[in-house]
Amino acid sequence: MKSFTFLSVCILVCSLMSVASAQDTTLTPQKKSVNRKSNVEQVSEQRKEQLLSFVSENHPELKDLLSKLEKSKKQRQYLNAIRGLNKSVTKLETTKERNPQRYESALQQWNLESRIKVAGAQVKTNDTEEGRSTLESLVTKLVDFHIARMKSDREQIQKRLDQVEKRIADAESNRERAIEKRINSATRTKKKVKKKD
Repeated sequence: MKSFTFLSVCILVCSLMSVASAQDTTLTPQKKSVNRKSNVEQVSEQRKEQLLSFVSENHPELKDLLSKLEKSKKQRQYLNAIRGLNKSVTKLETTKERNPQRYESALQQWNLESRIKVAGAQVKTNDTEEGRSTLESLVTKLVDFHIARMKSDREQIQKRLDQVEKRIADAESNRERAIEKRINSATRTKKKVKKKD
């Protein structure tokens, strides 16, 4: 019973995380259908298969937990976990569609955060030295990941700033010529073409 409680905690914690960033373009989000009684988003069987395939490829431990939860009598918890996973994967898919360069980074972040949620739930259920060590290692990786991403952002911003500085320097060195060219352009008259009789 205790192991099942741990399983439930792991799944619920992982399912409730909301992270920005999709696996493959074959993963297409399903339109939301609303159950009038529960007013809760439903996930089609095809979409569940896609989600489980995504998890299998990116976080196999979570897939095992989901499979165990599905076989249990806790169907409501399983459906909540699937809905949470659907939201996370949909955000990843949107990131891949809108900003493919950011997708790998978003996927890596999702993976680390998902593993942290599972490791955290394990420590809450069974606090061991090994569990704490795993959790600390994962959190360290996530913090280092965020630092590396900020440095990468800074480099991109610096490159853009360098380009702007160069354009400003070019414009300043060609200032007089640019003024003269604009004046000539503004005062130039078009030659009229004479019509032949």
